[in-house]
Amino acid sequence: MTATTVTLPTHALHPSITHEATRHRLTGAGLPAAHSLLRFAPLAESRVVAVRQYLVDKEADPANLDADIADLLVVGHLIVENGDAEEVVLDGGTGRVFSMWLYEKSPHNAELFPLAPSLDALARFLEAVDEFAALRGRFAGLAERTGADVVAEASALLMSVFTEEDWGHHGWGSAGAPAEWDHAIPALWRIAALIRPMALVAGPGQGLRLDLPKGLLDEEFGAGGVVRIDPSELPAALTHEPTRRFLTEVGLPKEELMFGLWRDEYLLLTLAEADARADGDASRETPADGDRLIGLGSLVHDFEVVIDGRTGLLSYHEYDAGQRGHLHTGVHGVDVQPSAEHGEGARLHAGLLPPARRHHGRCARLGRPGRLPAGEGRRRLPLLAGGVPRRGGRRALTSVFRSAGRPGRGA
Repeated sequence: MTATTVTLPTHALHPSITHEATRHRLTGAGLPAAHSLLRFAPLAESRVVAVRQYLVDKEADPANLDADIADLLVVGHLIVENGDAEEVVLDGGTGRVFSMWLYEKSPHNAELFPLAPSLDALARFLEAVDEFAALRGRFAGLAERTGADVVAEASALLMSVFTEEDWGHHGWGSAGAPAEWDHAIPALWRIAALIRPMALVAGPGQGLRLDLPKGLLDEEFGAGGVVRIDPSELPAALTHEPTRRFLTEVGLPKEELMFGLWRDEYLLLTLAEADARADGDASRETPADGDRLIGLGSLVHDFEVVIDGRTGLLSYHEYDAGQRGHLHTGVHGVDVQPSAEHGEGARLHAGLLPPARRHHGRCARLGRPGRLPAGEGRRRLPLLAGGVPRRGGRRALTSVFRSAGRPGRGA
Protein backbone atom coordinates (compact mmCIF):
# COMPACT_ATOMS: atom_id res chain seq x y z
CA MET A 1 0.00 0.00 0.00
CA THR A 2 1.18 3.54 -0.81
CA ALA A 3 -0.13 6.98 0.08
CA THR A 4 -2.30 6.96 -3.06
CA THR A 5 -2.97 3.27 -3.71
CA VAL A 6 -4.34 0.30 -1.78
CA THR A 7 -2.68 -3.00 -2.64
CA LEU A 8 -2.43 -6.36 -0.91
CA PRO A 9 0.45 -8.80 -0.68
CA THR A 10 -0.39 -12.17 -2.20
CA HIS A 11 -0.43 -13.90 1.18
CA ALA A 12 -3.07 -11.42 2.44
CA LEU A 13 -5.60 -12.22 -0.28
CA HIS A 14 -8.80 -13.80 0.99
CA PRO A 15 -8.83 -17.48 -0.04
CA SER A 16 -12.13 -17.06 -1.89
CA ILE A 17 -10.56 -14.59 -4.35
CA THR A 18 -9.82 -17.00 -7.18
CA HIS A 19 -10.60 -14.69 -10.10
CA GLU A 20 -7.19 -14.11 -11.67
CA ALA A 21 -7.75 -10.54 -12.90
CA THR A 22 -9.02 -9.57 -9.46
CA ARG A 23 -5.99 -11.08 -7.76
CA HIS A 24 -3.74 -9.24 -10.20
CA ARG A 25 -5.49 -5.91 -9.58
CA LEU A 26 -5.29 -6.23 -5.78
CA THR A 27 -1.65 -7.28 -5.70
CA GLY A 28 -0.52 -5.04 -8.58
CA ALA A 29 -2.00 -1.69 -9.61
CA GLY A 30 -4.39 -1.66 -6.65
CA LEU A 31 -7.26 0.74 -5.99
CA PRO A 32 -7.37 4.43 -4.95
CA ALA A 33 -6.52 4.94 -1.29
CA ALA A 34 -8.81 7.98 -1.21
CA HIS A 35 -11.75 9.01 -3.39
CA SER A 36 -14.84 11.16 -3.02
CA LEU A 37 -17.21 8.29 -3.90
CA LEU A 38 -15.76 5.17 -2.28
CA ARG A 39 -13.23 4.08 0.27
CA PHE A 40 -11.60 0.70 0.69
CA ALA A 41 -10.83 0.54 4.40
CA PRO A 42 -11.16 -3.28 4.66
CA LEU A 43 -8.55 -3.67 1.92
CA ALA A 44 -6.29 -1.01 3.39
CA GLU A 45 -6.43 -2.71 6.79
CA SER A 46 -6.16 -6.25 5.38
CA ARG A 47 -9.38 -7.28 7.11
CA VAL A 48 -11.46 -8.41 4.16
CA VAL A 49 -14.17 -10.81 5.37
CA ALA A 50 -17.25 -12.45 3.90
CA VAL A 51 -20.60 -10.80 4.52
CA ARG A 52 -21.51 -13.63 6.89
CA GLN A 53 -18.52 -12.90 9.13
CA TYR A 54 -19.05 -9.17 8.68
CA LEU A 55 -22.44 -9.54 10.36
CA VAL A 56 -21.04 -11.71 13.13
CA ASP A 57 -18.40 -9.05 13.84
CA LYS A 58 -21.24 -6.56 14.23
CA GLU A 59 -22.99 -8.94 16.65
CA ALA A 60 -25.76 -9.57 14.14
CA ASP A 61 -27.23 -12.95 13.21
CA PRO A 62 -26.38 -14.07 9.65
CA ALA A 63 -28.62 -17.15 9.83
CA ASN A 64 -31.23 -15.76 7.42
CA LEU A 65 -28.77 -14.13 5.06
CA ASP A 66 -29.27 -15.00 1.39
CA ALA A 67 -26.80 -17.72 0.41
CA ASP A 68 -25.82 -15.79 -2.73
CA ILE A 69 -24.77 -12.85 -0.55
CA ALA A 70 -23.26 -14.58 2.48
CA ASP A 71 -19.93 -15.47 0.84
CA LEU A 72 -19.35 -12.17 -0.97
CA LEU A 73 -16.45 -10.13 0.40
CA VAL A 74 -16.80 -6.68 1.96
CA VAL A 75 -14.01 -4.60 0.40
CA GLY A 76 -15.21 -1.04 1.00
CA HIS A 77 -18.07 1.42 1.33
CA LEU A 78 -19.74 4.09 -0.69
CA ILE A 79 -19.41 7.50 0.96
CA VAL A 80 -21.97 10.03 2.20
CA GLU A 81 -20.72 13.21 3.90
CA ASN A 82 -17.39 11.52 4.59
CA GLY A 83 -19.12 8.64 6.34
CA ASP A 84 -19.55 5.01 5.32
CA ALA A 85 -22.81 4.20 3.58
CA GLU A 86 -23.64 1.09 1.55
CA GLU A 87 -21.08 -1.70 1.55
CA VAL A 88 -19.07 -2.44 -1.57
CA VAL A 89 -18.83 -6.21 -1.99
CA LEU A 90 -16.83 -8.44 -4.31
CA ASP A 91 -17.54 -11.85 -5.78
CA GLY A 92 -14.13 -13.48 -5.50
CA GLY A 93 -14.98 -16.09 -8.10
CA THR A 94 -16.31 -13.88 -10.90
CA GLY A 95 -14.74 -10.54 -10.04
CA ARG A 96 -18.13 -8.75 -10.14
CA VAL A 97 -18.49 -5.73 -7.83
CA PHE A 98 -21.73 -4.69 -6.13
CA SER A 99 -23.06 -2.18 -3.68
CA MET A 100 -25.11 -3.85 -0.97
CA TRP A 101 -28.00 -2.56 1.07
CA LEU A 102 -27.76 -4.28 4.44
CA TYR A 103 -29.66 -3.59 7.65
CA GLU A 104 -28.06 -5.59 10.39
CA LYS A 105 -31.33 -6.24 12.22
CA SER A 106 -32.90 -7.81 9.13
CA PRO A 107 -30.11 -9.32 7.05
CA HIS A 108 -32.63 -11.42 5.12
CA ASN A 109 -33.61 -8.19 3.35
CA ALA A 110 -30.06 -7.54 2.10
CA GLU A 111 -30.04 -6.54 -1.55
CA LEU A 112 -27.33 -6.31 -4.18
CA PHE A 113 -26.97 -3.59 -6.81
CA PRO A 114 -24.47 -3.83 -9.68
CA LEU A 115 -21.58 -1.42 -9.36
CA ALA A 116 -18.82 -2.52 -11.76
CA PRO A 117 -18.07 -5.61 -13.84
CA SER A 118 -14.63 -5.90 -12.23
CA LEU A 119 -12.18 -4.10 -9.97
CA ASP A 120 -10.30 -3.04 -13.10
CA ALA A 121 -13.46 -1.39 -14.42
CA LEU A 122 -14.19 0.19 -11.04
CA ALA A 123 -10.72 1.73 -11.01
CA ARG A 124 -11.31 3.11 -14.52
CA PHE A 125 -14.66 4.59 -13.46
CA LEU A 126 -13.14 6.33 -10.44
CA GLU A 127 -10.25 7.65 -12.50
CA ALA A 128 -12.69 9.06 -15.08
CA VAL A 129 -14.69 10.84 -12.38
CA ASP A 130 -11.47 12.41 -11.10
CA GLU A 131 -10.41 13.37 -14.62
CA PHE A 132 -13.74 15.08 -15.17
CA ALA A 133 -13.50 16.97 -11.87
CA ALA A 134 -10.13 18.36 -12.99
CA LEU A 135 -11.08 18.66 -16.69
CA ARG A 136 -7.98 16.79 -17.72
CA GLY A 137 -7.28 13.78 -19.90
CA ARG A 138 -10.23 12.95 -22.12
CA PHE A 139 -12.16 15.91 -20.64
CA ALA A 140 -9.50 18.57 -21.24
CA GLY A 141 -11.39 19.88 -24.27
CA LEU A 142 -14.21 21.06 -21.97
CA ALA A 143 -12.01 23.51 -20.07
CA GLU A 144 -13.06 27.17 -20.20
CA ARG A 145 -16.28 26.30 -22.05
CA THR A 146 -19.81 26.80 -20.74
CA GLY A 147 -23.41 26.50 -21.82
CA ALA A 148 -26.17 23.94 -22.25
CA ASP A 149 -24.48 22.39 -25.29
CA VAL A 150 -21.28 21.92 -23.30
CA VAL A 151 -23.24 20.26 -20.50
CA ALA A 152 -24.76 17.82 -23.00
CA GLU A 153 -21.35 17.10 -24.53
CA ALA A 154 -19.76 16.57 -21.12
CA SER A 155 -22.59 14.32 -19.96
CA ALA A 156 -22.32 12.16 -23.09
CA LEU A 157 -18.55 11.96 -22.76
CA LEU A 158 -18.66 10.93 -19.10
CA MET A 159 -21.52 8.50 -19.73
CA SER A 160 -19.51 6.85 -22.50
CA VAL A 161 -16.93 5.77 -19.94
CA PHE A 162 -19.59 3.58 -18.34
CA THR A 163 -21.53 2.48 -21.41
CA GLU A 164 -18.45 1.38 -23.35
CA GLU A 165 -17.36 -0.95 -20.56
CA ASP A 166 -18.08 -4.64 -21.08
CA TRP A 167 -20.63 -5.50 -18.40
CA GLY A 168 -20.85 -9.13 -19.51
CA HIS A 169 -23.93 -11.32 -19.38
CA HIS A 170 -23.34 -13.58 -16.40
CA GLY A 171 -22.05 -13.60 -12.85
CA TRP A 172 -24.34 -10.96 -11.37
CA GLY A 173 -26.14 -13.28 -8.96
CA SER A 174 -29.28 -11.92 -7.33
CA ALA A 175 -28.73 -8.53 -9.02
CA GLY A 176 -29.84 -10.21 -12.25
CA ALA A 177 -28.30 -10.23 -15.70
CA PRO A 178 -27.70 -6.83 -17.35
CA ALA A 179 -30.52 -7.53 -19.82
CA GLU A 180 -32.91 -7.59 -16.85
CA TRP A 181 -31.78 -4.31 -15.28
CA ASP A 182 -34.05 -1.27 -15.44
CA HIS A 183 -31.13 0.69 -16.88
CA ALA A 184 -28.01 -0.42 -18.70
CA ILE A 185 -25.80 1.54 -16.30
CA PRO A 186 -26.05 1.46 -12.47
CA ALA A 187 -27.55 4.51 -10.79
CA LEU A 188 -24.34 5.77 -9.19
CA TRP A 189 -22.69 6.28 -12.56
CA ARG A 190 -25.82 7.56 -14.33
CA ILE A 191 -26.19 10.25 -11.68
CA ALA A 192 -22.53 11.17 -11.98
CA ALA A 193 -22.86 11.54 -15.75
CA LEU A 194 -26.09 13.55 -15.53
CA ILE A 195 -25.46 15.80 -12.55
CA ARG A 196 -21.75 16.61 -12.42
CA PRO A 197 -21.67 18.18 -15.91
CA MET A 198 -24.38 20.66 -14.85
CA ALA A 199 -21.62 22.76 -13.26
CA LEU A 200 -20.50 23.60 -16.80
CA VAL A 201 -23.76 25.33 -17.63
CA ALA A 202 -22.36 28.72 -16.64
CA GLY A 203 -19.14 30.60 -16.10
CA PRO A 204 -18.16 32.83 -13.17
CA GLY A 205 -20.71 35.51 -12.40
CA GLN A 206 -20.53 39.14 -11.33
CA GLY A 207 -20.79 38.87 -7.56
CA LEU A 208 -22.20 35.33 -7.80
CA ARG A 209 -20.29 32.14 -8.50
CA LEU A 210 -22.17 31.40 -11.74
CA ASP A 211 -23.56 33.54 -14.52
CA LEU A 212 -26.39 31.51 -16.03
CA PRO A 213 -26.82 31.79 -19.80
CA LYS A 214 -29.58 34.13 -20.89
CA GLY A 215 -32.82 32.28 -21.57
CA LEU A 216 -31.70 29.04 -19.93
CA LEU A 217 -34.56 28.94 -17.41
CA ASP A 218 -37.23 29.84 -19.95
CA GLU A 219 -35.93 27.06 -22.18
CA GLU A 220 -35.87 24.52 -19.34
CA PHE A 221 -39.09 25.43 -17.52
CA GLY A 222 -41.09 27.51 -19.99
CA ALA A 223 -41.69 31.24 -19.72
CA GLY A 224 -44.66 30.63 -17.44
CA GLY A 225 -42.60 28.46 -15.11
CA VAL A 226 -40.12 31.18 -14.11
CA VAL A 227 -40.73 33.93 -11.55
CA ARG A 228 -38.87 37.23 -11.84
CA ILE A 229 -39.37 39.68 -9.00
CA ASP A 230 -40.22 43.30 -9.68
CA PRO A 231 -37.51 45.50 -8.12
CA SER A 232 -40.15 47.33 -6.10
CA GLU A 233 -41.17 44.06 -4.45
CA LEU A 234 -37.73 43.10 -3.20
CA PRO A 235 -37.50 43.30 0.60
CA ALA A 236 -35.43 46.03 2.23
CA ALA A 237 -33.51 43.33 4.10
CA LEU A 238 -32.06 42.09 0.81
CA THR A 239 -29.13 44.44 0.34
CA HIS A 240 -26.84 42.08 -1.58
CA GLU A 241 -26.90 43.71 -5.02
CA PRO A 242 -25.91 40.66 -7.16
CA THR A 243 -28.76 38.68 -5.58
CA ARG A 244 -31.23 41.52 -6.16
CA ARG A 245 -30.16 41.67 -9.80
CA PHE A 246 -30.42 37.90 -10.18
CA LEU A 247 -33.96 37.73 -8.81
CA THR A 248 -35.19 40.52 -11.08
CA GLU A 249 -33.33 39.65 -14.28
CA VAL A 250 -32.78 35.88 -14.23
CA GLY A 251 -35.48 34.69 -11.84
CA LEU A 252 -36.25 31.32 -10.27
CA PRO A 253 -38.32 28.30 -11.34
CA LYS A 254 -41.71 28.17 -9.63
CA GLU A 255 -41.50 24.53 -8.71
CA GLU A 256 -39.55 21.46 -9.67
CA LEU A 257 -39.06 18.00 -8.24
CA MET A 258 -36.67 19.10 -5.51
CA PHE A 259 -37.48 22.79 -5.07
CA GLY A 260 -40.68 24.78 -4.71
CA LEU A 261 -40.77 28.58 -4.59
CA TRP A 262 -42.93 30.09 -1.86
CA ARG A 263 -46.01 31.78 -3.28
CA ASP A 264 -47.89 35.01 -2.65
CA GLU A 265 -47.29 36.75 0.68
CA TYR A 266 -44.86 34.12 1.97
CA LEU A 267 -42.23 34.73 -0.70
CA LEU A 268 -39.30 36.87 0.45
CA LEU A 269 -40.51 37.44 4.00
CA THR A 270 -37.75 37.54 6.57
CA LEU A 271 -38.02 34.85 9.23
CA ALA A 272 -38.75 37.58 11.77
CA GLU A 273 -41.64 38.85 9.64
CA ALA A 274 -42.91 35.35 9.08
CA ASP A 275 -42.84 34.61 12.81
CA ALA A 276 -44.74 37.80 13.49
CA ARG A 277 -47.58 36.26 11.45
CA ALA A 278 -47.49 33.02 13.40
CA ASP A 279 -50.20 34.18 15.81
CA GLY A 280 -47.89 34.03 18.78
CA ASP A 281 -47.09 30.33 18.48
CA ALA A 282 -44.30 29.96 21.05
CA SER A 283 -43.16 26.64 19.59
CA ARG A 284 -41.40 28.54 16.81
CA GLU A 285 -38.47 30.53 18.09
CA THR A 286 -37.13 33.20 15.77
CA PRO A 287 -33.36 32.85 15.25
CA ALA A 288 -31.22 35.78 16.33
CA ASP A 289 -30.47 36.66 12.69
CA GLY A 290 -34.08 36.22 11.60
CA ASP A 291 -34.35 39.84 10.49
CA ARG A 292 -31.85 39.25 7.67
CA LEU A 293 -32.76 35.69 6.64
CA ILE A 294 -35.31 35.79 3.84
CA GLY A 295 -37.60 32.87 2.98
CA LEU A 296 -37.28 31.69 -0.60
CA GLY A 297 -38.87 28.25 -0.96
CA SER A 298 -38.73 24.61 0.04
CA LEU A 299 -36.75 21.51 -0.74
CA VAL A 300 -38.06 17.99 -0.28
CA HIS A 301 -37.76 16.32 3.11
CA ASP A 302 -38.73 19.35 5.18
CA PHE A 303 -36.08 21.84 4.17
CA GLU A 304 -36.73 25.56 3.85
CA VAL A 305 -34.31 27.61 1.76
CA VAL A 306 -33.43 31.10 3.01
CA ILE A 307 -31.17 33.86 1.70
CA ASP A 308 -28.88 35.94 3.88
CA GLY A 309 -29.92 39.41 2.78
CA ARG A 310 -26.48 40.89 3.38
CA THR A 311 -24.32 38.28 1.62
CA GLY A 312 -26.66 36.34 -0.70
CA LEU A 313 -25.60 33.07 0.94
CA LEU A 314 -28.21 30.30 0.79
CA SER A 315 -28.86 28.09 3.80
CA TYR A 316 -31.69 25.84 4.86
CA HIS A 317 -33.79 24.90 7.85
CA GLU A 318 -34.32 21.28 8.71
CA TYR A 319 -36.45 19.64 11.39
CA ASP A 320 -34.56 18.45 14.47
CA ALA A 321 -31.19 19.85 13.37
CA GLY A 322 -29.07 22.11 15.51
CA GLN A 323 -26.79 24.14 13.29
CA ARG A 324 -26.67 26.23 10.15
CA GLY A 325 -24.53 25.58 7.12
CA HIS A 326 -24.50 26.91 3.61
CA LEU A 327 -26.41 25.27 0.81
CA HIS A 328 -24.83 27.19 -2.06
CA THR A 329 -22.70 30.26 -2.44
CA GLY A 330 -25.56 32.17 -4.03
CA VAL A 331 -29.12 32.16 -5.26
CA HIS A 332 -28.00 30.86 -8.68
CA GLY A 333 -27.65 27.44 -7.04
CA VAL A 334 -31.41 27.10 -6.77
CA ASP A 335 -31.60 27.45 -10.55
CA VAL A 336 -28.76 25.09 -11.37
CA GLN A 337 -30.02 22.23 -9.22
CA PRO A 338 -33.62 22.11 -10.54
CA SER A 339 -32.22 22.32 -14.08
CA ALA A 340 -30.27 19.18 -13.30
CA GLU A 341 -33.47 17.49 -12.21
CA HIS A 342 -35.44 18.50 -15.27
CA GLY A 343 -36.02 15.91 -17.98
CA GLU A 344 -34.09 12.66 -17.63
CA GLY A 345 -32.45 13.82 -14.43
CA ALA A 346 -35.86 14.28 -12.85
CA ARG A 347 -36.93 10.79 -13.83
CA LEU A 348 -33.73 9.42 -12.41
CA HIS A 349 -34.22 11.20 -9.10
CA ALA A 350 -37.81 10.07 -8.88
CA GLY A 351 -36.68 6.47 -9.13
CA LEU A 352 -34.16 6.84 -6.32
CA LEU A 353 -35.92 8.98 -3.76
CA PRO A 354 -38.24 7.55 -1.14
CA PRO A 355 -41.73 9.12 -1.09
CA ALA A 356 -41.15 12.81 -0.48
CA ARG A 357 -42.76 14.65 2.39
CA ARG A 358 -43.14 17.99 0.70
CA HIS A 359 -42.09 20.65 3.17
CA HIS A 360 -44.94 23.04 2.50
CA GLY A 361 -47.45 20.25 3.22
CA ARG A 362 -46.04 19.66 6.67
CA CYS A 363 -45.62 23.35 7.41
CA ALA A 364 -49.24 23.92 6.43
CA ARG A 365 -50.21 21.69 9.31
CA LEU A 366 -48.21 24.03 11.55
CA GLY A 367 -50.45 26.87 10.45
CA ARG A 368 -48.56 28.34 7.50
CA PRO A 369 -45.86 27.35 5.04
CA GLY A 370 -42.20 27.96 5.42
CA ARG A 371 -41.41 27.89 9.13
CA LEU A 372 -40.11 25.15 11.35
CA PRO A 373 -40.48 24.37 15.05
CA ALA A 374 -37.95 25.52 17.62
CA GLY A 375 -34.84 23.39 17.60
CA GLU A 376 -34.44 23.45 13.83
CA GLY A 377 -31.13 24.34 12.28
CA ARG A 378 -29.61 25.25 9.00
CA ARG A 379 -26.90 23.08 7.57
CA ARG A 380 -25.38 21.77 4.39
CA LEU A 381 -27.71 19.76 2.21
CA PRO A 382 -26.35 16.21 1.75
CA LEU A 383 -27.76 15.70 -1.72
CA LEU A 384 -25.62 18.56 -3.03
CA ALA A 385 -22.44 17.34 -1.40
CA GLY A 386 -21.19 14.26 -3.19
CA GLY A 387 -21.58 10.51 -2.15
CA VAL A 388 -24.35 7.86 -1.83
CA PRO A 389 -27.31 6.39 0.10
CA ARG A 390 -27.28 6.64 3.89
CA ARG A 391 -27.67 3.57 6.03
CA GLY A 392 -31.39 3.13 6.56
CA GLY A 393 -32.19 5.41 3.62
CA ARG A 394 -32.68 2.64 1.12
CA ARG A 395 -32.33 3.85 -2.42
CA ALA A 396 -32.05 7.40 -1.15
CA LEU A 397 -30.69 9.89 -3.61
CA THR A 398 -26.95 9.44 -3.93
CA SER A 399 -24.88 12.48 -3.30
CA VAL A 400 -22.69 12.34 -6.33
CA PHE A 401 -23.56 15.97 -6.93
CA ARG A 402 -20.19 17.64 -6.57
CA SER A 403 -21.63 20.35 -8.79
CA ALA A 404 -21.50 23.41 -6.54
CA GLY A 405 -18.27 24.46 -8.28
CA ARG A 406 -17.10 24.16 -11.86
CA PRO A 407 -14.99 21.11 -12.69
CA GLY A 408 -11.38 22.15 -12.95
CA ARG A 409 -11.97 24.96 -10.45
CA GLY A 410 -12.50 22.93 -7.31
CA ALA A 411 -15.72 21.69 -5.77
